Amino acid sequence: MVAIAYALVLSGLAVAAVWLAVLIVPLQPVSAAGQIVRVGAAPLDWSLSGPGQLDLFGQTIPTRVHFDGPIRPGWS
Repeated sequence: MVAIAYALVLSGLAVAAVWLAVLIVPLQPVSAAGQIVRVGAAPLDWSLSGPGQLDLFGQTIPTRVHFDGPIRPGWS
């Protein structure tokens, strides 16, 4: 019973750490083909995989590439 409680607490801490990391890490400027873009993580949702995210002129566009895992790249 104690092992299950430890597993639940550890899982909760892992989820909280991923959420906090995506929330507080700022977008990083990157130069690509003469254009400066900001690269970071797409906002989290409840799925464990999905597309990345491109923010272009205030519109959010999902990428064609499918990423496994809760953290997916986001470009602005």
